[in-house]
Amino acid sequence: MLNHKVGKRHIHMNCTKILYAIAVGVLFGLLVSSCDREGVSEPTIQETSLSPEGSPIGGPEYLAVLKPGKNVFELAKDEDLHIIRYAEDSNILLFTSANKSRGDLEKIKGFSDLELNEIANLSDGVNLIVGFVEFGWDETMYPTQTTLACLGLDDVHPHARGDGIRVAVIDTGVDPRHPHIAGQLEIINDPTLGYPYEYDPDLVVPGEEPYPAFGHGTHVAGTILTVAPGATIVPFRALPKQGTGTDFEVAVALHSALKAGVDVVNMSLRLQEDSDVVKAMIARLERARVVMVTAAGNNTEDREPVFPASDQRTIAVAATSSEDNAICNEIADFSALGIRVDFGAVGVEVMSSVPGGKLNTPPWVKSATGTSVACAIATGSICAAMGDLLDAKIPGDEIEMLRRTALRVTNGSVLEGRISVYHALGLDE
Repeated sequence: MLNHKVGKRHIHMNCTKILYAIAVGVLFGLLVSSCDREGVSEPTIQETSLSPEGSPIGGPEYLAVLKPGKNVFELAKDEDLHIIRYAEDSNILLFTSANKSRGDLEKIKGFSDLELNEIANLSDGVNLIVGFVEFGWDETMYPTQTTLACLGLDDVHPHARGDGIRVAVIDTGVDPRHPHIAGQLEIINDPTLGYPYEYDPDLVVPGEEPYPAFGHGTHVAGTILTVAPGATIVPFRALPKQGTGTDFEVAVALHSALKAGVDVVNMSLRLQEDSDVVKAMIARLERARVVMVTAAGNNTEDREPVFPASDQRTIAVAATSSEDNAICNEIADFSALGIRVDFGAVGVEVMSSVPGGKLNTPPWVKSATGTSVACAIATGSICAAMGDLLDAKIPGDEIEMLRRTALRVTNGSVLEGRISVYHALGLDE
């Protein structure tokens, strides 16, 4: 782990190895424009200090869900709370208190959930350095790369492309001008997160290493579209380019995804500890029949899945690989596994998009390894199946079909097996 303050919780991007080609002397920036989706209003955020003017605000940050019917400002005034951020539409509140202990705060009747909102850093294993590919890479190479041979995408795409499926990517944002992604984006600005959802312009200076999580969300989004090219990516930027974040950003991103009416949520991230507030948002999404796909985790203790993959309401995904790219049914040695993990999916040396360049220039791509990648492959597979079976009687039919046709894995175990739209569609017969 990177050095961090004692008691801080970690949100990790589950991606470990990077193969890249370096473009010496490249300096780029990207001007981003965005638009709101028609018919979706922006959640309201209130930022205020209700403490006496000039008094210092000390103590840790707390995250809470306000009970229905409670007025946050009256509660803050009565209980001497300092409101940092309040996402009104979700009733999620971030605050500090100079005079109250956690025990005192837990006695406040206006909260349904309360917990510490602790900040985190990435682990040393995540190092997403940007590389530029100059060997004639084009759009046709994403689905035909050798590491994805076992997916049979050339045979799948005539039947299942994920058309009509909107998938929320809760991550570090995306590069909206990347040719692999640009035509499949729906960007919804939401001030409650404090970061823009889209890719945040950044400069890569020759000789200087980019931020550890730089490009993670763009790679994940591109991987989903490689498997489900007809799907629409709805990015929610809960983690900035450094890859750090808090429960507040993740919880509000989940609420915003619910409000946006997405079909699927991809979470290629981890929290160091369980969060009751995040669990509450997961429960809301489950009740709305939204499919949530999570990365099981890399190099975890006892190879157990991390949160939120450990939440049984999500579909947890391990990483698979094989020297035989036509099979790829072996659980990767770094991946979490076991019966608490639902599926395996390819998660080793997958080429996908990264931020950089401009339209009409060679696309920026890189190879990445980790359960973040596997999660995106599984999300794309689910989107492809749902798009092909939009007339299914119930939303769970597609998942059940993928469970029944999952392939047995080796070098470990998962609950179902390696996810395969190819076999779910009966193309192996």
